[in-house]
Amino acid sequence: MEYIRQHAFSIRALLAIICLGLFIPIQGVNAQPIYNWAVVPQFNNTAIHRDWTPVLDMIEQKTGYQFKLTFYTSISSFEVGFLKGESDFAYMNPYHAVAQKKRRATCQLYEMVSV
Repeated sequence: MEYIRQHAFSIRALLAIICLGLFIPIQGVNAQPIYNWAVVPQFNNTAIHRDWTPVLDMIEQKTGYQFKLTFYTSISSFEVGFLKGESDFAYMNPYHAVAQKKRRATCQLYEMVSV
């Protein structure tokens, strides 16, 4: 009992830390990042979503990674976002691929994996 009286502050502090820890969201050990996938907006967002969602679903199933489709309102906003590094993966036409590779260190997906 004497030990508890002498260390009451330490015990209370430890209990407070444990209680505060209960309010911190716990991220699982196996939690994986969600990668942003951008598509140059040559079509409207509905068409891009319709065409690309099944592709990303298949890639998620085969790789176990998660992807979020990122939409841009214009080609110029896509270019700005790509240069800022807003997307982890980007599907673009050959012109953009050549022009952007000069400005930002990129590697094409087909160079990284074989389908």
